[in-house]
Amino acid sequence: EPCDIFRLTGEGPESFQLGPHAHSIQRSPSGNLFAVCDKGGDQVFMFKLDEGKRKIVLCKESPYPCTPGSAPRYSAFHPTLPYLFVNMENKTILAAFRYGEEGELAHVCTVDALPPHIMPPQGFSQSDICIGKSGKYVYSLLRQVNVISVFEIDENTGELTMVQAFERVCDGPRGCAVTPDGRFLIVAAHAGQEVVTYPIGEDGTLSPAVSLIVQPAPGTVNFLEI
Repeated sequence: EPCDIFRLTGEGPESFQLGPHAHSIQRSPSGNLFAVCDKGGDQVFMFKLDEGKRKIVLCKESPYPCTPGSAPRYSAFHPTLPYLFVNMENKTILAAFRYGEEGELAHVCTVDALPPHIMPPQGFSQSDICIGKSGKYVYSLLRQVNVISVFEIDENTGELTMVQAFERVCDGPRGCAVTPDGRFLIVAAHAGQEVVTYPIGEDGTLSPAVSLIVQPAPGTVNFLEI
């Protein structure tokens, strides 16, 4: 039996946001915090665990509201600095936050996930997000337009600057992860039915694929380091 259950509450302005929809959960590098993206309520919840009482504890200032109708989908903690990055499923934006170990969030910036010359079609959505091993770059996948946007992280402020909108991408990029050596971005192309490998340059930018594996409807990528 579960030792505790926490029920999210909230809703958003869009027709699909009739109630909360906890879409993803990420654990902080310290292991003390958990960020939950609620795409139904346009909010990010921050939790701690009371291991003694075996209870889920909602952090004091949580949940943190996001842009109405944006539907926050995935988050990524910086590996060494106090920053959390969140991409939105329903809008072409990416948000950066500074966080504290008590779960407080402070908004740093919100940036466009696409350059002006790329117009998203109806039904557009962002999917996965990850950070390179160096901690210098954020990668966000954008379906329908089949783009991977690359942002440089200002280590002093957490501000994001786009350095590449990589358009030579597989069909329907859905999940991604950087290899443990930091040299490649592995992407699960759900619509394209393949898993694709893109080299990462020293400046964080991507180069055309060097390999692909046919795989029916892949959705996510994870590495287990032993």
